[in-house]
Amino acid sequence: MNIDKSTQLSSDCLEQIFAHFKHDKASLYTLARVCRHWCRLIVTSLWAHPFKTVAKDGSVSIIRAYVACLPTNERQRLADEGINVEKSTTSLFNYPKYLRNFESHLIRLAIEKWLQSLGNTRRLKEKTRITYQYITNLIFSSCSYLRGLTYDWKEEFNTIQLLDITKFAGFHQAIRNLRTFKLDYHCFPTKATHNLLDIISQNTQNIHSLLISTNWYVRPEIILRFLKSQHNIKVLTVDVNLEHNPELLYMAIRHHAHSLTHLKLEGMNEFEQLLKLLVACKHLETLEILEFDPELIPDLEKHPIPQINIKNLYCSPITSDGKVGITSQVQIKSIAYLLEMSNLNLRTFTYLACGPPELMKVIKNRCPHITHLSLTIQNEDFNELCILLSNLGKLENFVLSVLPDFGSIPTYIIQKLAISIPPTLHTLGLNLLFTVESLKILLNECNGTIRALTMYQHSIENTHLEVISKYSEDNNGCLKEFRCLSHSIGNQEIAKSTIPIVGDVKPPYDPFYDRPIFL
Repeated sequence: MNIDKSTQLSSDCLEQIFAHFKHDKASLYTLARVCRHWCRLIVTSLWAHPFKTVAKDGSVSIIRAYVACLPTNERQRLADEGINVEKSTTSLFNYPKYLRNFESHLIRLAIEKWLQSLGNTRRLKEKTRITYQYITNLIFSSCSYLRGLTYDWKEEFNTIQLLDITKFAGFHQAIRNLRTFKLDYHCFPTKATHNLLDIISQNTQNIHSLLISTNWYVRPEIILRFLKSQHNIKVLTVDVNLEHNPELLYMAIRHHAHSLTHLKLEGMNEFEQLLKLLVACKHLETLEILEFDPELIPDLEKHPIPQINIKNLYCSPITSDGKVGITSQVQIKSIAYLLEMSNLNLRTFTYLACGPPELMKVIKNRCPHITHLSLTIQNEDFNELCILLSNLGKLENFVLSVLPDFGSIPTYIIQKLAISIPPTLHTLGLNLLFTVESLKILLNECNGTIRALTMYQHSIENTHLEVISKYSEDNNGCLKEFRCLSHSIGNQEIAKSTIPIVGDVKPPYDPFYDRPIFL
């Protein structure tokens, strides 16, 4: 690259170029030596989200750099507390200035690791508290452009006394451009949390991505007031306890009906209120309902079915044993109704319980455009599953779990499953036991050309891997990715000889769509 010409590029252009190296820190550090301007831009980028760009144990170096930015008197106070601070070290940059996402728990844990790396385990709680106080104050007094704030405090992992971060100098100014706020608070009652919600609602009204999970530790009126203070929430996750007057929460959420695109509700079981909310949310594309257990649903047959624009539906109902299992008829009816409301718009559906035949029939008849499907079925329901698959002409990604999860499936059923898979399918996840012979039948007779295969069974022999590798070879190297449980696989080299990516499984209950990222 001609250095003279490259220095004429605008900062925006250079930032786009450097963004291509975000996973290549060695190259970024090399580029940072070209000139001061490049160095400033790269340092700004690296320290915007420092905990995302370091290795597992790299958080210690972040705290070390932050401590080097502390005023001399505060570093001396740390030394007086018995913390081995390098007094002569000064920083070239004010690194906290560039932070864009404050995450309380990551900073707290990193401080503990840093202290332990110094051998400062005596009076660890007190040393952690003082260091956390100084660094947090430094961040808020230096940073004026936070985009994300994560306040994660759980009693079982709490090692220091809760601090009211709203009291730190510069906090009000730092949060004025906040776009993402995540409150995951499961600790002792305190005014600090109430102050946090009040101060944020007073200083910014343009949060786009919000997560509130508090159970009973934050007063309901505080949460409702906070929701109403914002203007355009697009991504919302709510897990709160409002059992005495839950309709108030639905009303507060409806305040954002014009802007919501992604809604996740945990433990909210008022189905009629949910229906009213969904009809009002014209732009909602993704709905997640977890721990769903409606006690009462209206007589749905007497009402016309309204249409909604949901493209992604993720359901995790509560079962009698608290695990994946049989769900109640009320649950099945409510989920079936949501499927009928989504109708032709639905593209992805995940159901974390046994999907009975009546649910599969609704999917077949009402949701023909599904491209991504994750289901758990019982052994005796394979016939209904095969009928469903043969009618999903646009299916691309399918994850199948079978209960009970012991014993192999007869080969004639595997053959029927294989020929029912539509030719559009290219990604397959299997959470059931396969013999070598049944795996060979599935792959060789499958109508689709599998490019990514995941197997969750606990024992994958070399003979399984040979079948998988031969399938890829016979189909022009079609299989690009194979994942399994790390402890289950035999000789990985057999698979790696023909498959580019061989790695650990991702959980079968992961959603198909990207979860909102808190930046």
